[in-house]
Amino acid sequence: MENIQKNLNFEDKKVYSKHLLRFIVFSAIGIAIFFWQVPQENGTANILFGVITNWLKNSLGSANNYIIFAIIVGNSILFFVSKFLLKEGNKLHDFYSDVSLYQIVCYVFGSIVIIMYILNIGPQWLIGEDTSGAIVGILKTILWTISLGAAFVSFLTSYGALDFIGTLFEPLMRPLYKLPGCSALDAVASFVGTSSIGVYMTSLVYKKGKYTQREAISIATTFSVVSVSFAAVCVETAGMMPYFGVIFISTFVITFGMAFVMVRIPPLSLKKDIYIDGTEQPESERKERVHYSGKLFKTATDRAVKQASTIPNAMTDFGINLWSGAKLLFKALAVVFTVGTVGMILAECTPVFNWLGYPVVPLLKVLGIPNAEIVASTIFVGFAEMFLPNILVAGLEMEVAAKFFVCVLSMVQIIYMSEVGVVLLICGIPIKMSDMIIIFLERTIIAIPIIAGVMHLFCFIGVF
Repeated sequence: MENIQKNLNFEDKKVYSKHLLRFIVFSAIGIAIFFWQVPQENGTANILFGVITNWLKNSLGSANNYIIFAIIVGNSILFFVSKFLLKEGNKLHDFYSDVSLYQIVCYVFGSIVIIMYILNIGPQWLIGEDTSGAIVGILKTILWTISLGAAFVSFLTSYGALDFIGTLFEPLMRPLYKLPGCSALDAVASFVGTSSIGVYMTSLVYKKGKYTQREAISIATTFSVVSVSFAAVCVETAGMMPYFGVIFISTFVITFGMAFVMVRIPPLSLKKDIYIDGTEQPESERKERVHYSGKLFKTATDRAVKQASTIPNAMTDFGINLWSGAKLLFKALAVVFTVGTVGMILAECTPVFNWLGYPVVPLLKVLGIPNAEIVASTIFVGFAEMFLPNILVAGLEMEVAAKFFVCVLSMVQIIYMSEVGVVLLICGIPIKMSDMIIIFLERTIIAIPIIAGVMHLFCFIGVF
């Protein structure tokens, strides 16, 4: 204990014990919020965080639409006020100082369309329930997920849980994925929570200087996978709920198998190992703790206690993170709404994604995928919204194996612009749109033969 106190600069055992208790209590709260499965009336389960956000969403009902409207339109007005009426140094001016042309276009387009949607004025291809209306439904969840998620995630990032898990998993994550051990927590947060929470957690850790640019981008684009609850919605929509177990397990295994490859090829392998402050990560840090030892648990606990000691006031830290989430949400909604609406219009009202799928038909036939033409039309539509491929095959007469292929592929592609893609662009992780397109295509190309092989295996053993 004396060595621990010396290393952490604690004066006595009471100080160490105090911060050890903080680590245990606040981490337990965070784990309960994001990992405790709460039984639901319909026989399913949801995490406590999902129960909280769903309660807020359902309690407000149609008021959610007007909150979304107020945020999108209000954000646009405040941006133009800051741009043309305020000077540098003003807090509002500084808040919008980093807004790109892409975001400005989204602010304007989003404001116009949300006004048309609320007033029910305009063509159905634009304001209908299958296009902008569908994205409004997604925004009702994002509205509370991002704002509250930022505050609740602080229980995992601020009080040592990330440091504890990171140290324990370092010997596994470094050799397999060239990533720090705490990235395992991001992956679990995505699986049991939401993809956007996984991305936002990654951005918080990156901004705190614990991930390099390469690590943050790699984690966000390989481990921010679909949650159990949303996977169930996708599978049920496709009419494949009797096969949910094999679909989700396949998704889990394939996702982590693909991560091994993705981090070793461009563009991820070419990203720089520099921290947010511009300092370069030393080679020794990338190679340390590659073997398990008897002291690993003790080291993990010490680091967690040290991190817990850096937060002077829990309520202040919670409030700061809540405000950070609210600011991110304010800028994010218009972008999510615009990108999602355009994607839905292209998917529902044009043959663009069918055209993109035509070149893939011969490959699918060679791999023995049933209903190859139909499956091909769903392959690239997932870039707009993960849910879309499953909607497109929901009412079609297709072989079970083909629907299995569609379900799994839509969930392992990860990058979809109605949520994850937009959160990636605005949360501070240094990634470009071109990077996301390339990563989406790479994941799709790598996944197709793997999923085909798993599909044939299940057919062979009689699962389908």
